[in-house]
Order: sequence, then C-alpha cells, then structure tokens
Amino acid sequence: MPDKNEKDRRKSLLHAQREEQRQTVREGLPIPAAMMKALFKHIDMRLSSSECDNSLRYAKEFIRANGLPEEALVVWLKNAGGYCDCEAIFNAEETLEEAIPGYRDLPPPSGIRE
Repeated sequence: MPDKNEKDRRKSLLHAQREEQRQTVREGLPIPAAMMKALFKHIDMRLSSSECDNSLRYAKEFIRANGLPEEALVVWLKNAGGYCDCEAIFNAEETLEEAIPGYRDLPPPSGIRE
C-alpha cells in the first residue's frame, strides 16, 4: 500500500493531467465559449419541439445563420462526442462545462441569430 507521500504525488499528477486536458479543450475551441453556449442553447431549444434525426441539422442551422466556421465546428463537435444534435448537447457541451470555469454563467454573445 502506498504511503501518504505517494498518494499525494499520484493525486497531484492526476490533477495536473486533468487540468492539461481542460486547457487543451479551451485552446482547441474554434469559436469563443460564449458562442458555443449559444450554439448549444439553440440546439436544445430546437430539440425541445422535435426529435433528433441523428444529424447535426440544428447545429449546422445555427452555424450557417451566424457565419461561423462550419467545418471546424463540426470536427470539434464530433471529436467531443457530438455526432448528432442530441449527442452535441449531452457530450460536447459537457466537455465545455468541465473545461471552462463559469461556463454555465457565461452571458450570451450579442448579435446572434437563432
């Protein structure tokens, strides 16, 4: 059984690894976090009145309406487990919630189109 110093060392390494992963997520965002939040809000609103059709239909709708980099965003969403609109909400947004302190409290960006 590891002693206290070894447990502390392992805990510190794990913490550093998790923080590095969070930093990688933050640095890899193709658009600002507040705009990502607006994207997820749009998807969530659209899915509240219809079912997911196993595509990124509502994500792409928002991306195109706001002139965002579609290819970069779709790649990011898929890499974060968002292969369709509902997975984008459940997986990709969760990735941001874990990586960005205060994500839930971010104000919406101005000038977005729903």
